[in-house]
Order: sequence, then C-alpha cells, then structure tokens
Amino acid sequence: MKGSDRQEDIQRRIDFLKLLYDTAVRINGLISDLRQKNLYYALAISGALFAYTFRYLEGFQLVVISIGLLLMMLAFCLMDRRYHKRIHGWRKTQRMIGRTICEVMGNPLANREVKRYFVEGEAEASKKSLQSWIYYLLVAGAVASLIYHFAL
Repeated sequence: MKGSDRQEDIQRRIDFLKLLYDTAVRINGLISDLRQKNLYYALAISGALFAYTFRYLEGFQLVVISIGLLLMMLAFCLMDRRYHKRIHGWRKTQRMIGRTICEVMGNPLANREVKRYFVEGEAEASKKSLQSWIYYLLVAGAVASLIYHFAL
C-alpha cells in the first residue's frame, strides 16, 4: 500500500485494513467453532464405540471396530492439530493488521506491505494445549482397546 497524505486515500486504506481485520476475526471464529465441534464428535463417537464394543460384540468384530476407532481418533487428532495451527495463524494476522492500521493512522505517508494471512503464526501453536491432550488420550484409549481386544 502506497503512502499518501490525501484524506480520502488514508480513509480508503484504513477501510481496506478494517475489512481484512474483520475477515480475520470471522475466520478465526469459524475455525474455533469447527475445532470445538470436532472435539464433540470425537468424544461422542469414541464413547459410543467403546460402549458398543464392550457390550454387544465378540471375536473378529471387536478387532475391526477397535481398528476403526483408532483410525477415526487419529483422523480427529490430526484435524484438531491443523485447526489449532490455523487459529494461531489467523490470530497473528489479526495482530499484524491491527498494528498496520495504527501505523497508517500514525504515519500515512509511509508505504506498507500487507499480507492476507501470516503463516508465521502457525509456529506459535503449542502441542501441549488441553484440547490436544484430550485427543492424545482418546488415541491412547483406542490403542488400549485394540490391545485389549487382541488379547481376548
């Protein structure tokens, strides 16, 4: 974005940056909702399959359901990791666009480079968040279920 001292150019730049900021906020909210729904589905599916395998199945069916449970929990865990990284990327985008808005208001003559998404923010995502640990425990439970059913 090229700097300008004309008031209409400054306002247009700020409006554009506000639009980018609002988009980042909206996308971050959507991804957070997806991550939460992902957790609900993983808990519901794992609970239902654990209850079903221990109550109604025997023999080879137990192993097949246990393998399916393990694969599904791994898929949910990987999806959560991806969502978690994206949330941090969009949060970084929000912070950087907010900072750019302040800089444009403070010094409108300076040229600014604006990115629509900051991939660098994904590196801030921790593998030790509580929600990630829930998935790790679900995967461990699926592995334990598989080992248990193989031992029968």
